[in-house]
Amino acid sequence: MITLFEEAAELQELLQSEGLDFFFVGGIPLQIWGQPRLTTDIDLTVFTGLINEDERINWFLSRYKPLIGTSLSTLQFARQRRVLLLQTQSQTEIDVMLGALADLSEELRRASFQQFTPSISLKVCSADSLIALKTVAGRGQDFVDIETVVIKQDVIDWEYIESYLDQVMEYEDISAKREALQQNRKTVNK
Repeated sequence: MITLFEEAAELQELLQSEGLDFFFVGGIPLQIWGQPRLTTDIDLTVFTGLINEDERINWFLSRYKPLIGTSLSTLQFARQRRVLLLQTQSQTEIDVMLGALADLSEELRRASFQQFTPSISLKVCSADSLIALKTVAGRGQDFVDIETVVIKQDVIDWEYIESYLDQVMEYEDISAKREALQQNRKTVNK
């Protein structure tokens, strides 16, 4: 049976062979930065450069199956929502967030390769970026995950996280999520 980390490593190899900038987010980096927990999907950000995005989406669709619907409906969804919903042959879900310009991405600059097994190293977002991204997602489990990251990490760049959230506020009111993060931070006392 192929493991989630093996599937992520295969995907990473494909992305690297195409020269794409990317990093894993969600449950995979949580295994490093917070309290490991069961995760059954692969979440990542891939930078498209905002050029020929349909071509890039179709490249993914030629290698992975649409999670829901047809290739055409998946393409249309990705255009509108900037998320490409796929699945592997073994039905592991892959959520590909379509990033814009890699050279403008602080999150990409902060990403690093981390060892998951003796033979698998994956490029993951930083602990700080994980906190910021999970705050924006704002589900109950996200705040539980954030707490484990805050507890486990000795150093957290709260200034960077606040700056990231300031940028997101331009597009979406995340005041309640931001308040939940502040409460979480006070609880852990960092």
